[in-house]
Amino acid sequence: MNLLELISSYELYHNLIKRVITFLNYLKNNSNKFLNNEQLSIIDNIKKNLGEKIYSNEYNTFGNNYQKEIIVNFYKESLNEREKGLINLNNYFFRLKTLNEQFDLLCVYGHLILNAIMNKANQSYIELYYKTADFFINFVYNFSYIIKLDNNTNDNFNPNNFYLCDNNEIKLEHFDNINNPENLNFLCDKKFELDEQKNFLLNYSNIFSISSTLISYLMIYESSFDCQYISYLIIKRLYFIFPQFRDKIEDLLPIILTNLISFKEEQIKNKDISYKFFFKFLLEKGEKKLKEKLDIRIKLQNIEKNIIDEINKLNIDKYNINYENIFLNEFNLKIGCPLHLEINAGYSEEKIIEINNNNSVAFIMFNTVGMNITFRLYKFNPLINEVNDDKYFYEIFKEEKTEGSKIILFVKNPGIYKLVFDNTYSWINAKTVKYRISILKEIIDN
Repeated sequence: MNLLELISSYELYHNLIKRVITFLNYLKNNSNKFLNNEQLSIIDNIKKNLGEKIYSNEYNTFGNNYQKEIIVNFYKESLNEREKGLINLNNYFFRLKTLNEQFDLLCVYGHLILNAIMNKANQSYIELYYKTADFFINFVYNFSYIIKLDNNTNDNFNPNNFYLCDNNEIKLEHFDNINNPENLNFLCDKKFELDEQKNFLLNYSNIFSISSTLISYLMIYESSFDCQYISYLIIKRLYFIFPQFRDKIEDLLPIILTNLISFKEEQIKNKDISYKFFFKFLLEKGEKKLKEKLDIRIKLQNIEKNIIDEINKLNIDKYNINYENIFLNEFNLKIGCPLHLEINAGYSEEKIIEINNNNSVAFIMFNTVGMNITFRLYKFNPLINEVNDDKYFYEIFKEEKTEGSKIILFVKNPGIYKLVFDNTYSWINAKTVKYRISILKEIIDN
């Protein structure tokens, strides 16, 4: 491969762009007033011009393959064949290189895919419809969270979950005994918000239309708690993410919520009653037309008075209705489909993450497909000379030959970190790694 081909290769291009933008941000944030306004403006213009999209081969070939490998399965009578189409769809999105590519494809093909899946709708396909919603909900993610210690399930903490705290010291504080609640009290009951990925979602308003179409398909299965519940999760997120479109869902919302509160105790499959708080919130603080339609729906569906009385007793003043709880013992953020890396034998791949705010939480999750990988986490420090043969970066965490881990890293101050997936010890086997990375910043209430 000549130099021009190497530089134009997709992976190298994006790695270079990420490194350049990270360096420019660092330069700007640490200028200490040595840079004048003109120089700062030049940096902003360079960053803006670096934002041009370049798509991977997997993205560019999706249009040619989805018809014969995905859509065709959805038009078959067999449930197994239809589920195979959904599996193929997941696999295609998994092979895309960036979250940007995933969203772009979904916005182009989302309605076509839904219409194909829902053709000749049948009660026997409910499980398929639920799995479809479970796929789409990854693209209607919430971006406001409250961290809780545990969800009272008495589940043991996964030994592959690592809870780390960077207090700006050389040595990382590592909480081995997560079962001691005092270790992580500083994190609990605090509000956090997705950083970069929040603005990313807000730029894809087409997701609202696609998700509304999905809900309109699912809501007709009134006897399925799963379908109604996942419809509620999606529509609640739409309500808070895209407030400018609330009038578009004011007919769907009352139907879904009244369906949910009508289920008998023995029909309810989980202990989450947040939909009751959301119901009470809308009755008290919702838009005028929406409240009117809720009242009409309650009467039309003959909702029992004791159910409404129970909801009216709920105290929503201390309930953060637009936040979702995230529990430390099962910490997980599903933002799009997992991204993936192909790492050749004898090589390693790295990802740079930039944390711009004090008191942030970095969520890093990865697993391999069938084999192991060595994972290393480094921190940037320009005052350090050469450490671990990598100038300016020093290693703060390492896990040898693992099949997957989840790292929750609390960061006191802004910083730059490098993730390395190391396959240099393998002379024969290439490795496939699925991964997710998200940054949460703390919200301080005024």
